[in-house]
Amino acid sequence: MIPALLLCFSLTATPTCAVQAPVPDVAAPHPLWCLPTAVAAVLQSRGNHQTTPRDLARQVTMYQDGTTLAEIGRELDRRGVPWLAWQGPLERLERVLALGAPLVAVSQNPSQNHAIVLDGAQCCPAPPCSVLRAMDPASGRHSLVAAATWANAAYLLVDPPQRPVVARLLAADRTVRVLAQGRAWPQ
Repeated sequence: MIPALLLCFSLTATPTCAVQAPVPDVAAPHPLWCLPTAVAAVLQSRGNHQTTPRDLARQVTMYQDGTTLAEIGRELDRRGVPWLAWQGPLERLERVLALGAPLVAVSQNPSQNHAIVLDGAQCCPAPPCSVLRAMDPASGRHSLVAAATWANAAYLLVDPPQRPVVARLLAADRTVRVLAQGRAWPQ
């Protein structure tokens, strides 16, 4: 398990002060496997190194444009992995990242089905964060992205550290909309 860090990270020449819950760089072995790859990267950051994108992709239904949160959720349930899919304001995303929980962000744009892992946020000198650190399975590399680009995404939490704290944080917030949750997620 890699703990959350309050530090400066840089993917450009200028350091970015940030909260970070780092995940490894993982490239999708197939163009349609961005969601299984993103979930595998999060699981690997939590110490589950035997889960690979290929392993997940072979266990879910793959459609002509990839797979769905529902398919991934069923597979995570089968494995006993806690998960929660939700939508909410960027401020919640920042708080979840500060608790050390990377998030899979799934585009809600029908013309661009894609998933990335958000594992850091530029919040200095203070929130709101305007830049997010993302691992894109298409390239298998980290980059900085505008927070507004992913503001309307569906977020997937997979076995986050401090799960009861994260669950209470999201459950208490009326601006957070739970889309689905796994059987092992705290009630």
